[in-house]
This record gives sequence, structure tokens and C-alpha cells, in this order.
Amino acid sequence: MSLGGGLGDKGLKLSLADTLRLAWADSDLRSRLLFVLMIFGVYALGIQISVPIRGFDPNQLENLIKDNPFFMLITTLGGGAIKRLSVFALGLGPYISASIIMQVLTMTTPAWKKELQEGGEYARRQQNRRTRILTIVLCFAQAFALLQYMGEGVTGNLTPFDKVGVAIFWTCGAMFLLWLGEQVSERGIGNGVSLLIFAGIVISLPG
Repeated sequence: MSLGGGLGDKGLKLSLADTLRLAWADSDLRSRLLFVLMIFGVYALGIQISVPIRGFDPNQLENLIKDNPFFMLITTLGGGAIKRLSVFALGLGPYISASIIMQVLTMTTPAWKKELQEGGEYARRQQNRRTRILTIVLCFAQAFALLQYMGEGVTGNLTPFDKVGVAIFWTCGAMFLLWLGEQVSERGIGNGVSLLIFAGIVISLPG
């Protein structure tokens, strides 16, 4: 039995504007969309908050980014946070790397693989806990690597204490981003981490 006066599936097709209008008319979907937009706003605001670094030279960093494809990629995915040495400079990269590493380790470690297959919700929580611990480790490693690569020309002559402070700021920013992504997954629409990566790309488009 066809719908839409014999139009079949064609009668079910809606334009993008109609789809958005119908989604907005649904109170639950509207609240979820508004929540996602609010999180995007928090993300965009956080990108503008820079970590206080003595001797920071934004012009030197701009030149470094232009000459390095790796930094260009980080800038694009992170909404330009690295250009401002923002608290979100590390983005979600450490978490994505940690997730991939944990998936590989789980598949190659018989005990973890069996635990995940038979442990149910408890096993998933354990897996998430390990992933978060590894994320924190990778955050510190990536923070020190970035500071070392930038060198004194960008960040000035930082003491080891200064570098630890910056690494803590960046790690907290990355974990806060992860928390925002989880909130979007639970209370918004779609996968929160993917949506935040999308938001970072959109924010960096004007540049």
C-alpha cells in the first residue's frame, strides 16, 4: 500500500527545511537540539580562553603552524585552539588515541577480552575507566611534546614547573571536553565526541 496518493516512497521525502521544522516542533527534539547548541557555545567560548604562559609570542606560533602540516591539522580539528594556546589546545585527540589503543589491547589481551565479553555493564565501566586513565597519561605526554616542539621562540624560557602547570591546564581542558561530549551523547543528539570535532572544524572554517 503506497502513501501520498500513489507516490510511494516519494511521498515520504521531505526537504531539509521541512525536516528541521518538524524536528523543532517536537518538544523533546527541540530541547535536545538547544542543549547541543549550548554545548557548542561553551566549546567556542573555551577556545578563546588562553593558558597564561610567560613570554608567549603569537606571531612565532602563527609562523610555526603555517610551516607544519601537523599543526595545521590540529588547528583545523580543534577550532584554532592551539593558535591561542587555549585550555582546549589538546582537543579530543588524546581521548581518541586512548580509545584506539585500548581497543587494540582488549582484542590482544585474553583476560580483558573475556572480561568485556562476559562482564556486561561492569566490564564496560572498567574499560571506560582504563581509557580515561590512559587519556590523562597521553594528555601530559602530548602537552610536554608540544611545548618542547614549540621551543623558546614561541613559549619563552619556561621552567619545568611552568611546563607542568601548562600541562595540567591542557589536561583539565581535554577532560572537560570529554565530559561535554558525554553530556551531548546522553542529553543531546548523536555522538558527542564526533559532534565536538565537527564543531571545531566549523569554527576553524573562517580562518
